[in-house]
Amino acid sequence: MDNELYIEKSNFKILLMLSGAILFVIGGFWIILGPPSDRKTLIVIIIGGYGGIIFFGYGTYVLIRQLFSSKVGIKINNSGFIFDNTHPNDCFLKWDEIVQIETIYERKQKILNIYLKDPESFIDRQKNKLKKRIMRFNLDNYGTPVSISTNGLKIKHDQLKAILQTWIQKNNSTKA
Repeated sequence: MDNELYIEKSNFKILLMLSGAILFVIGGFWIILGPPSDRKTLIVIIIGGYGGIIFFGYGTYVLIRQLFSSKVGIKINNSGFIFDNTHPNDCFLKWDEIVQIETIYERKQKILNIYLKDPESFIDRQKNKLKKRIMRFNLDNYGTPVSISTNGLKIKHDQLKAILQTWIQKNNSTKA
């Protein structure tokens, strides 16, 4: 096994997600600017219209940044792996920090949960406050701050799980 492995982003998958996000932004504008009707209440306009524009507008921004970024999706080496190259120092996991990798299903989507020995210290390392809050939410709801989806990557879920488990076994056995 080589000393480093790079898992590329899938620009096609990112483009598909971007198309969907743009459609939801357009839908939000349609709700706000569309013809008035009796069923169109203030709640629908605020939640459906403005909420859709804000949420999916931010998603559009993030996906456009990913699409034009030259960074890889995941970088794996003998020390550990980086699962978010926009914050490589915050999102570096050492192999000996990992306890277990498990697949969960969230709304028919496979997600890799990476369980850590000390999840609190990993969350405390985060500099980005939004990322810290998301990790805290994940820890409270899923038992781990680290969840990885392969939606934007050029790899299948089961392949990524097998690769990570192989690297964990390889690197933890050499330290024992």
